[in-house]
Amino acid sequence: MHRILWSTTLILLATLASAGENHSAPADLVAQIRQADYEGNRPALQHLYEQLTPFLHDQVISSRIRYWRGFALWRRALNGFNDSVDPKEIEHDLQSAAAEFQQAEALDHTFADADVARASCLSNLLYLHRADAVRVQEFAAQARQALKEAETKAPDNARLTWVQGPNLWYRAGDNEELQKKTIESYERGLQVIRSQKANTSDPLQPSWGEPELLMNLAWSNLHRKTPDLDASQRYAQSALDLVPNWHYVRDILMPQIQKARDIAEIQKLRDRDIAASKTGDFETLKSLFTDDSVLMPPGAGFVRGRTNRELAMQDIRELTSHYDVLEYSEDFEELNIYGNAAIEWGTIRGEMRQRQTGELIRESYKVMRILAKEHGQWKISRVIFNEMPAAKFQ
Repeated sequence: MHRILWSTTLILLATLASAGENHSAPADLVAQIRQADYEGNRPALQHLYEQLTPFLHDQVISSRIRYWRGFALWRRALNGFNDSVDPKEIEHDLQSAAAEFQQAEALDHTFADADVARASCLSNLLYLHRADAVRVQEFAAQARQALKEAETKAPDNARLTWVQGPNLWYRAGDNEELQKKTIESYERGLQVIRSQKANTSDPLQPSWGEPELLMNLAWSNLHRKTPDLDASQRYAQSALDLVPNWHYVRDILMPQIQKARDIAEIQKLRDRDIAASKTGDFETLKSLFTDDSVLMPPGAGFVRGRTNRELAMQDIRELTSHYDVLEYSEDFEELNIYGNAAIEWGTIRGEMRQRQTGELIRESYKVMRILAKEHGQWKISRVIFNEMPAAKFQ
């Protein structure tokens, strides 16, 4: 009798151990899927999708296995958008992912996250077929239904906020108030998901969302009608603090934010140049150049370095002291930024009036400037300009 009980106990323990191993294996694959998603590793996502196949027969976790198989293909598609992959390949991944999510929901009708993810797949399929009105209506109706079901099951699901946000954003267009509301929805979602962190213990249950919401906040603040570049960079850095290897944020979004900051700072440089030129503020004009700057004015030699530049400006100050500047404008047609250097070219126009005679003088110059960061500030490093024919100007 004791042997029978002992044998039964061993069998039970072995069964429980086997079940534990069976569930820890897919949990490890899920962790790898999340990592591959952040790294933008599309081949790994395809491979991991296939590796989850043997666990589909386990009825206890089959709905979650379907979800993570769909997740792998969904994120493979989203990363494909970033890497300019063939749209047909992206469409195939989205269709397959949507089917997995639909099967996950069929296995567990309370599974709101399956509806959330499926809605995102359908919205992205809509985008791929945006030129086909019939397909747009088809995917839009399906996406709305999936979102409605998710809202009914879990209205406070922060991942639902993450998926709904882009739809709200694109409907907002240039309406700043609606853009602000979208950003506020992301912020509420972020608060919710942070409050739920301690309640998440099942590795197969979706718990992602905090880094993703931070990313959306960074993107939205960058692209809003009046960009908030400080907020954009702050949110992007917070996302990287959580996921340092996130390919999209680190290698795509962050450089976009930095470029926007550089463009804004260069425009400030231009504005200071224009304002100082209009008022004859030569002290400000001096400060706009790097210490080693070189000026190449028409009909003259090179003006190298600070000393020669300030002597040249003194001559210009004397020359223009008998004139009133009526207009001064800069129209740069192209700006290319290369790290801490930039090149821009365009036209500078001015109009002055001789105080004694009232004579008007109009001038127009073709100009090319090389800008450089000096002590963290954009300044003019090299500039060459020559006169544009008067007929062209008028």
